[in-house]
Amino acid sequence: FIKRAIEKTHRLAASGTETAARLRLRSAGLRVTVQHHVPGVGWVDLLVGERLALELDSVEHHTGIEKYEEDRTRDRKLISRGYFPLRVTYAQVFGDWANTYADIAEIIAHGYHRSRSPAWRKPS
Repeated sequence: FIKRAIEKTHRLAASGTETAARLRLRSAGLRVTVQHHVPGVGWVDLLVGERLALELDSVEHHTGIEKYEEDRTRDRKLISRGYFPLRVTYAQVFGDWANTYADIAEIIAHGYHRSRSPAWRKPS
């Protein structure tokens, strides 16, 4: 049992919440990258496809005015670079995954996880 659990971990995962979300998304057949680096922004917890930037937020590390402002700045920068940021909490992964995944599946159905078009990259 322990060996199987260890085999499912990823050396770059920053939390158990990230690991649980990654495993669930991959079991649904989605391509998930752990700790994807975005120049000018930093590391995104999970990248689904090429644009859906999942940030798995804990109350402990995302509370207070400074973190609140930092998170909004990151989201703004991600959007300006063609990413679709989505913040998910521990409770949404472990206590409400069915609804959380339903929303992620709808985002994917609309194609927001796919690569950016050339028009998106270069404003006219």
